[in-house]
Amino acid sequence: LGPLSFGFHISELNSPQAVITTCASEPSISDPSPSMFPECLPMPEAQYASIVAILSIGGLIGSLLAGLVSGSRRRVALINAILLLAGSLLTGLATTPFHMLCGRFLSGMGIGVVAVMAPIWLVHIAPPDLRGAFGTVNQLGIVIGILLAQIFGLYLSTPNLWRYILLFPALLALGQLFLLPLTPDSHLYPTSLSALLQPDRRRALVTTVALQIGQQGSGINAVMFYSTSILSSVFPKSAALVSLLISISNVGVTLAAANLLDRLGHRQLLVGSSLTTSVVLLALATSLAFNWAFVSAVAIILFVCSFAIGLGPIPFLAAPALVDPEAAGAVQSLGLAANWVGGFLIGSAFLSIRSSIG
Repeated sequence: LGPLSFGFHISELNSPQAVITTCASEPSISDPSPSMFPECLPMPEAQYASIVAILSIGGLIGSLLAGLVSGSRRRVALINAILLLAGSLLTGLATTPFHMLCGRFLSGMGIGVVAVMAPIWLVHIAPPDLRGAFGTVNQLGIVIGILLAQIFGLYLSTPNLWRYILLFPALLALGQLFLLPLTPDSHLYPTSLSALLQPDRRRALVTTVALQIGQQGSGINAVMFYSTSILSSVFPKSAALVSLLISISNVGVTLAAANLLDRLGHRQLLVGSSLTTSVVLLALATSLAFNWAFVSAVAIILFVCSFAIGLGPIPFLAAPALVDPEAAGAVQSLGLAANWVGGFLIGSAFLSIRSSIG
């Protein structure tokens, strides 16, 4: 449930952006009429971008804390579920942009913990010959969460219903709390900085950080945060539907990657994924500049698919694969810290950069 929440929070503000900030959609006759909460939270584009991007700052702090904490896995899972529950409730019930900002920050802390611990736990319980497949379960949960957010956004992006999109992760957090007694428990030990600077661990740390920076450098968060906004120029009436098709493709290719990782190896898939995303991004930028709708749709789907085959799952698998279990949490948390910083920069700057270059 943790990776599912991770993916949902990444994409939950994608489709309802216009409704939340400007009440752009007309309410349906069948919509309920809540009186306690405003139908929208008017704000400039830059402020909305800050609310989107603050998830990454929370994720940065959550990832660092997860790598440094000592105690039981069950206790860490409890803290994670409480953060996700509080963040979702505060975001979904927000009456001001500041409330939404605070809620997204708490949710970010929760998914920061998930991002560190889930891949390590999965690799820890996986048979040696199936570690690649088990490792992709984390990424599969994330992309299914993104898909769910797109489905909710397609049908609930109205002035009276958008809050249900943001409240849905609270149900996932309650599910985590309910299943907590079934969570395998063991002790977590913090790793000192000096221990990470040992030659073998230092190499693993540099590799993990480089992979996480490369993942964000691909531009994936710009697509996951703002795909509906990006495509609205070439698909004015169906951008949300195209975004949904993108997410469906993402799930399908991530399922395929589960088999390919153990058969072809990480290096081949990572190189192929990186080269393909570079070529497809060039095609996407060109098609958007010339308003080629069909080419834009195909390019963005191919971009997400090429990302999902390598750049998506492999960076999360690096730490548990390259370093001993005692240091895996610390290496993973520092790698993800770099990932979250990149995510924040992209999430906060993308809309402004796009507006400035037209």
